[in-house]
Amino acid sequence: MLTFRTISLMLAFVLSTCSCTGGPASPGQPCDEDPVKPKLVFYQPAEYPNEALEQGIEESVLIKVLVAEDGRVSEAEVISGQYVLLNEAALAAAMQCVFEPGRMDCEAVPSWMAVVYRFELEDASGL
Repeated sequence: MLTFRTISLMLAFVLSTCSCTGGPASPGQPCDEDPVKPKLVFYQPAEYPNEALEQGIEESVLIKVLVAEDGRVSEAEVISGQYVLLNEAALAAAMQCVFEPGRMDCEAVPSWMAVVYRFELEDASGL
């Protein structure tokens, strides 16, 4: 008998804009802090679609997400994924993730991140 598990992993890179921590600089003072990429605060696991589970389909789906200034995902798109059912499940889950936003020049900025959702079957017997 097979059961399933989904595993997801936040990749440690930013695909485009990056960002900086700390409070705003004093008026007239430049921010001297380095840019900081977004950090995952709330992770939403993807649901393994029944049809894919029944067919024994396994795959990793790479999703590119745009983290808005408020830390919510405002856009998401599949970068790689062969099966539509798994792509859709990964996209739906990625849109529900929440981040501490990236910062640049001491202000929150939109930042692109990548998220991988792994859909894997495991043997319920533990072998």
